[in-house]
Amino acid sequence: MNIVLFGEDIFTAAVLKGLVTDNQQISAVICPFYKENQEYKSLQKAAKENHIPFLRVDDVNAGEMRERLLDLAPDLIITVHLKRILHYSIYSIAEKAAINVHPSLLPKYRGLSPQHQALLNGDKVTGVTIHFIDEKPDTGDVILQEEIPLDSDTSIFELQTKMLSIYKYLVSLAVKKMEANRFTRVRQDEKQASWYGRLKRSDREIDFKKSKSEIYNLIRAVSKPYKGAFHNGVTVWTSFFPERLTEERLMDKYPGAGIYFVEDQVIMRLKDGVLLSPDFEKSEM
Repeated sequence: MNIVLFGEDIFTAAVLKGLVTDNQQISAVICPFYKENQEYKSLQKAAKENHIPFLRVDDVNAGEMRERLLDLAPDLIITVHLKRILHYSIYSIAEKAAINVHPSLLPKYRGLSPQHQALLNGDKVTGVTIHFIDEKPDTGDVILQEEIPLDSDTSIFELQTKMLSIYKYLVSLAVKKMEANRFTRVRQDEKQASWYGRLKRSDREIDFKKSKSEIYNLIRAVSKPYKGAFHNGVTVWTSFFPERLTEERLMDKYPGAGIYFVEDQVIMRLKDGVLLSPDFEKSEM
């Protein structure tokens, strides 16, 4: 199957490598050009190593892009973590279909921060969805999904590592099913849908009106490789719950909500208890 791949990061590179391993024909890799994107180099390297044209374009929906796609005549367009929404005039060029890879179990967590949201909300399971592209983002019929169990201490780095391994084979599996016409289109249940935008700086700020579980989830959801949870010039990278007797003692000693420093450790006094962290920086990020 003749495929054109749109993407801009290491996750797209993982999909590319999986497709190449399965001997799929990749006519081109398209990557949007914008100054905030510094993650494209892994994708560029993967394309170069496999002798696949790599194109960085200012506008993925421009007329020039449409003309290039018409020349490439793809059977399938695949988008992976593309932060630009493809117009119908672009994705409809694909002869068979256009599909997207989304890092949640759609229709839950549509939008730009699905991996973070699963951790922020303390979910026990998340996953990866392969779905058809339609005119509204992340709403197309589902082709394939794979669940990922989440432990209470799973970090965003650990979750993304698991997702990378799934991306390497799940998209290829979906393509094979489409080639053989051995899949069932599953319509998304709009009653179960949720949508979240990109995380803002304010979303990372520690709010001492929230519970210790909520702050613990925040810390693991925005830790490295992201910018971390912060408050008043302190960035916290990891945290843990103290033992009950230790927590009771600290609650008595520090009755007011806030951050306290004891030796090489941060004490976060929340409304319902205490979190501890030895992994912090005294510089807001």
